[in-house]
Amino acid sequence: MKKAKLIKEYDVSIFLERIKFVLFLMLFFLSASHQVLAKNLTDDKKETKLIELFNEAQNVVSGIVKDKNGQPLPGANVFLKGTTNGVVTDFDGLFQLNVSGKNPILVVSFIGFKTSEVPVAGKSQIEIILQEDAQNLDEVVVVGYGSVKKKDLTGSIGSVEVDELNVAPVGSFDDALAGRVSGVQVSSTQGRPGAPSNIVIRGTGSLTQSSAPLYVVDGFPIGDFDPSSIDQSDIESMQILKGPSAVSIYGARGGNGVILITTKGGVKGKTRITYDEFYGVENITKRIDVMSPYDYVDLRYEIDPIIAEERYGDLENYRNVEPIDWQGETFRQTEVSSRTLSASGGTDGSNYNIALSRYEGEGLLENSGFSRTYAKVKFDQKMSDKVKIGTNISYTSTVVDGTHTSTNILDPTVEGGSSNARFNLLKDIVQGRPTGGIQYSNEEMLNLPEDPETEEGAPITNPLVNARTQIRKDVRNVLLFNGYFDYEITKGLRFRTSGGIQKQIRRRESFDQKNSAWERRNGFTRGFITISERLNALVSSTLNYRKTFGDKNYVTGLLGFDYQNITDKSVTANGANFPEPNLGVDDLGAGTTPGFSSSFRAPTNRLISVFARATYTYDDKYLFTGTVRRDGSSRFGENQKFGTFPSFSVAWRFDQESFVKSFKSLSNGKLRFEWGQVGNNRIPAFVSTSLLNSVTYGAENGTVPGVRPANLANPDIRWEAQEQINLGIDLGFFNNKLSLTADVFRKTSKDLLLETPVPGSTGFTEVFSNAGKIQNEGLEIAINSVNFNKKFKWNTNLNITFPNAKTLALVESDTLLSNSGWRTNNPSVDPYSQDFITTVGQPFGLMYGYIDDGLYREEDFDANGDPFIDVAFGNEELGFRKYVDVNDDGVINEDDKVVIGNPNPKFFGGLTNNFAYKGFDLSIFLQWSYGNDIYNANRILWTSDLQAVRNFIPEVVNRWRDSNTPEQNRGATFRNARDLSAALTTQYIEDGSFLRLKTVSLGYSMPKKVLEKIKLQKLRLYITGQNLITWTNYSGYDPEVSTRGNGLTSGVDFGAYPRSKTYVLGISLGI
Repeated sequence: MKKAKLIKEYDVSIFLERIKFVLFLMLFFLSASHQVLAKNLTDDKKETKLIELFNEAQNVVSGIVKDKNGQPLPGANVFLKGTTNGVVTDFDGLFQLNVSGKNPILVVSFIGFKTSEVPVAGKSQIEIILQEDAQNLDEVVVVGYGSVKKKDLTGSIGSVEVDELNVAPVGSFDDALAGRVSGVQVSSTQGRPGAPSNIVIRGTGSLTQSSAPLYVVDGFPIGDFDPSSIDQSDIESMQILKGPSAVSIYGARGGNGVILITTKGGVKGKTRITYDEFYGVENITKRIDVMSPYDYVDLRYEIDPIIAEERYGDLENYRNVEPIDWQGETFRQTEVSSRTLSASGGTDGSNYNIALSRYEGEGLLENSGFSRTYAKVKFDQKMSDKVKIGTNISYTSTVVDGTHTSTNILDPTVEGGSSNARFNLLKDIVQGRPTGGIQYSNEEMLNLPEDPETEEGAPITNPLVNARTQIRKDVRNVLLFNGYFDYEITKGLRFRTSGGIQKQIRRRESFDQKNSAWERRNGFTRGFITISERLNALVSSTLNYRKTFGDKNYVTGLLGFDYQNITDKSVTANGANFPEPNLGVDDLGAGTTPGFSSSFRAPTNRLISVFARATYTYDDKYLFTGTVRRDGSSRFGENQKFGTFPSFSVAWRFDQESFVKSFKSLSNGKLRFEWGQVGNNRIPAFVSTSLLNSVTYGAENGTVPGVRPANLANPDIRWEAQEQINLGIDLGFFNNKLSLTADVFRKTSKDLLLETPVPGSTGFTEVFSNAGKIQNEGLEIAINSVNFNKKFKWNTNLNITFPNAKTLALVESDTLLSNSGWRTNNPSVDPYSQDFITTVGQPFGLMYGYIDDGLYREEDFDANGDPFIDVAFGNEELGFRKYVDVNDDGVINEDDKVVIGNPNPKFFGGLTNNFAYKGFDLSIFLQWSYGNDIYNANRILWTSDLQAVRNFIPEVVNRWRDSNTPEQNRGATFRNARDLSAALTTQYIEDGSFLRLKTVSLGYSMPKKVLEKIKLQKLRLYITGQNLITWTNYSGYDPEVSTRGNGLTSGVDFGAYPRSKTYVLGISLGI
């Protein structure tokens, strides 16, 4: 009876193993070795043999894994040495394992502790005490083209706590990265799903070009990597290279820092299947207050009582009228979900990891959202003692739907383009009339394509109708294949070659249906479609050498060669005036107005490189690293194709000195210094060559086609160069329960691309040249502590950065004026558009405008009614805004503009607290920025040009009415905007400091007794909130924003898609 019961239990075990096998066949393929294992498992004859073997005597060992203080260690790995038979300890540190063979030995490991081998010696109960790895410095850290032990690092590298990152329920990991690593500043250009963030490492490295870092995913460099294209739960580790010694191995591409991402690989042991899923809802984090129907109608009566009477009737009837809630109608509660299925396993000779995931997030606006399908297979195989091969194949498909809120809604391009304040979608959401008066009901107003009472030149379109009729879609399909061959030539000398291809196909669609803003203004529908293709191919070979000489000398060497080839192609087509007004882009040829198509093929962008790195360690105390790379790029001028980028770093582990070891509390101490030069090659493809534009010329019988030069060539264009020094210290106390890392850096960027004036005889006014020079410096501090580590566990991670930047050189003069471009890019059309200034000796990209001085009152005019101070760009009347005459010349003009804001924070950072107790875990993450200003361009629209038939924000209620208006009730003038009310002034500069409760997650992991009953290895339930509370004085939707992009014009908020508040419920289980 007992035997029958035993066989029955084993039949259940075989059934579960079969279930695993079937799941794999449905999802992926396995390696040949694992197919053999599966065949053995499902073969009837061998099944009988397995049952017979199972019935043989076995030793079941139970035990507990603890630290030296007697506290259990949950999640420790316990394996039978030389096999894949292993388990993971439960929350109480308990384990149970079947062992067999002669003299079995258990191998026990846990992060932060030394691996221990424990003989079973016939015991059935074992207590295992692990010793802490005193410095926890044997942890391996990924660096460029290799990895090193943490204790051997000489450069400045920030490691991202991936487990903390995965707590955030976001579609793109960069949204969760803000505040996690010192020296890394993350700002949102748009709050819409799938929108990329601006990531800046150690300050802006360029004034006019991209400051985005280089991404290296599993060894494959990608310059324009889309962070939303990877499932963050598949990230095993993430290192951010900041210091010059760390980034110089990437030469001309390392100037903006490097983010190294390693996806999850296989783990030795039986196949483990994990499934993670969350589902939640999202809402807008904040609403903008607007005037009530009563205040709005009161304004209309003040402007024109006759028309107001005709349209609205009695003012008093609007005191308790329900307003049209445009924000409530337009911004909806949406759903977000994510599902991830993964499997991993391996033997001594091979391992694999397979992942499949789906993310879906609806946007706050109708017809907007983001979705991603992600699949990956990663496989490593040891062919012999000397040869190892591996491959990584991933596929991502992302879809971004919805129109942009910060650009001209008439612009047909998917990614925005020119801006126009009159047709900004967010403006229409906030400024829609709160009442239709006596002519239109609220319901009718919600369904009209545009407000019939607004003037033709600047209509207020219906944001609900626009969201439904402006179809925008951006689809990206990315396939990445990367493989390697690794051969040990002799002990300590290895050759590795790898190659890969990234293929990206992108499809951007835009269709303006009937009743869209475009159709209403132009009288016909239209559609655009652009299909682009990128092929990125890489070949990389390295030779690695490691050798220990005697007891105290350890050296490593690296020689390498890279060749990367990037080719871009694109095709565009359009059509207009379709017979079926809602046809879409599926048949552009159906348009009655002839469309056009064009193709464009960029020349191949090639990069060829050689590089070397050497390290030397003496007595495990004194460390030296030297690196050099030489890059050649087709992107640059004919005379500047190649560049050399050297670096060196030294470190002293003073905690190993005999005179320091008497300080028992000090467990780690290291001083670091590094210097290096790198480059920024993120410049336009054709900036060094002369391009030709197509034109038509008049002829006797009509016109003839031709071409003309579009720009001047500059064969001396080269990469923007950077030189950086870094001084750092690493400290650990009490067996690293308290650790501190501090770095002081100075990064000088020179040869920056700026437009340089040229003689008019050339036919042009300017040409790009390497002329600018800026400097970023700062202090970075990261503190980690283990506060409690018994039954109740609590650890804290804090990072804070104090940045400082200034301009060192410009072109010809000491001043450069820039245009944020939120209204127009043409200063001759808009005299107020030059709203940023960069001056030598000052921080770059400062906000530049007029100092507000209240309102014009009677005392500002003489007896003849003439103002004491004239305004060059408008009229001076009672109630108009008044500005300070800075130079005291009696005229308000461009000479009175001064620096009125700084978009750069004085400091920023983040704080994470993680708690655990009896199966419960709680994570709380706070993020902050202090001292930065925001240029709130929205308020210019929301408070000016009051004669327009649209709503405004409540501060307009306190507008000037007559000479008796108290001074403190200053507000926008009700007059037409002929004065400086549309210019940038101190009135529109706001404090952007904030403290945000970014992420809170509470989870519960089921105990082992429950898991055994339901045949699971892991089951965790959790609830998470994202963007819960923001403490700020900023009046806009969100202070973490910059819709105008480069180093010269940052910190602008113009119609940014509002950030959402998210609540999710999730489950994570393992088999």
